[in-house]
Amino acid sequence: MEQWFVCFVVYLVTVGLYFYKEIALTALLYTIYLTMSLAVYFRWRLMMRRQLRG
Repeated sequence: MEQWFVCFVVYLVTVGLYFYKEIALTALLYTIYLTMSLAVYFRWRLMMRRQLRG
């Protein structure tokens, strides 16, 4: 679980830095990566909860 939050923080910092450096397309790419990782995290968490319930 901790690795997910590290990944989110890294993507957030990366997006901010790329926007700051005016590299918008790369910032957009990392925004997509962040969105995808959030979606996978929540889907994975839901699957784990369902599995624990039986």
